[in-house]
Amino acid sequence: MNRLGIATLALVLLACRPPEPRELVTVEVTPTPLDAGPLRLDVDMPGGQLDVLGGGADGIAGTLRYDHPRMEPIFSVEPADDGTTATLTARWAPGIGPTTNLWTLNLPPSRPTDLDLNMGSGRLNVAPAGVTLRSMTARLNFGEVLCDLSEAAWDDTLTVSIEIGNGPQARVVVPDDAGVRLRAIHSVGSIDAPAFEEKDDETWHGAGYGDRDRTLELMIRVGTGDIVVRTAAEAAAAAEEAKSGSDD
Repeated sequence: MNRLGIATLALVLLACRPPEPRELVTVEVTPTPLDAGPLRLDVDMPGGQLDVLGGGADGIAGTLRYDHPRMEPIFSVEPADDGTTATLTARWAPGIGPTTNLWTLNLPPSRPTDLDLNMGSGRLNVAPAGVTLRSMTARLNFGEVLCDLSEAAWDDTLTVSIEIGNGPQARVVVPDDAGVRLRAIHSVGSIDAPAFEEKDDETWHGAGYGDRDRTLELMIRVGTGDIVVRTAAEAAAAAEEAKSGSDD
């Protein structure tokens, strides 16, 4: 092999070498007093893991961890016409290679909340226990969405929209006391919703839809991947069964 070939091979091997691990930097989000009225949370995350949970007190709290200086998270809270808008994004530029980003936000329970969550790739985990939701939209180019609404609160009707370009899956847990209509659209994959009755190619109804005090309109669109919907009772039974199996 000539010198040019050796140099080229060396560059290729160098490019394929795993990146050196970087230390995670932690930014604490301390509860910020919010103006009266609804809360809107807008998140735009290039990639990583995003957890949106309950458990906040007087305002939004959380922990933002990242390992690349050009992926520093930026969190801000601003007054809006009818309440407060909180925004979380990152200083991001293409070509920086693999990074680690772990963002966790805890939402306050006491005010109506709209969620607009956008990710490039990774894992989105939404479990807003005790939070009063007005609406939720989640978009993910590649990865999985885990959404547990079993302990979320809302009045009358809540609309939730989840879109994934390529999975593996969108998995949603719904409350037992809500009437649920599921609209599920996918190109490649499966739809697994045993407690729901199929009405047509895209629509399923849960028990009590149209008759219960509160309603969930759930729209899930997945390009490639599976759609899994469970009631809270089904999810609890599956967790208990898994626990029993691990204890044996």
